[in-house]
Amino acid sequence: MEQLDNLIAQQDFQPKDCKRRFNIAMSDYGAMLISTKLIHYLHTHAPDVDLKIWHSSREEMQSKLNEGSLDLAFGVFNIFDNTLRSKSIFTDKMVSVVDKTVYPEKTINLTEWLLSPHILVSMKPFDANEIDHQLQLIHQQRRIAVTVPYWQIAPQLLENTDLILTIAEKAIPQDMRQKFSIFAPPIDIPELEFQMIWHQRSDNDNALNWLRNTIVALLKEE
Repeated sequence: MEQLDNLIAQQDFQPKDCKRRFNIAMSDYGAMLISTKLIHYLHTHAPDVDLKIWHSSREEMQSKLNEGSLDLAFGVFNIFDNTLRSKSIFTDKMVSVVDKTVYPEKTINLTEWLLSPHILVSMKPFDANEIDHQLQLIHQQRRIAVTVPYWQIAPQLLENTDLILTIAEKAIPQDMRQKFSIFAPPIDIPELEFQMIWHQRSDNDNALNWLRNTIVALLKEE
């Protein structure tokens, strides 16, 4: 009877009457693009909805979705199991970023790029990443001088150094762009497809469907 009551309530779902906590996971890159707009929207249109944002690796996100402790996860997923649904939210391109006072030229050739020290953004630094995977394909290797788990801190490490950061373009803070030279890396790196994923068991969850559609609509305003 309780399940039937919940089903009937969902058929008449109204965001302003929703009293629920959603658990969602993303990196700080995703949080920067999603959280402010979403929280402001919820405050106005669904004031009794609570939001808990987790910072997890891609593998942890999928595990938590399967066990039911997460409602939604966001990121760049190269693979995920067949119990999960996905929707592409937007694409982003990888760019290389350097301190313009150290590198006066606006681009760097492959030889210099490989010889320079690099910053890697990764929660699991020993796992393969998109950049070094592409380098392996052309039998090249770069020196990773610094590894950090947060996208937002990485650009701050460039100032007054010869470090190179190759990062998703949307992750570069607007107020720091004037300090950097930003250019296409001297290797081919596929565009990043930023996705939203959820477990198939929630396909008929009207409240979660509403939240997913809301996030998609908010990000289309970018």
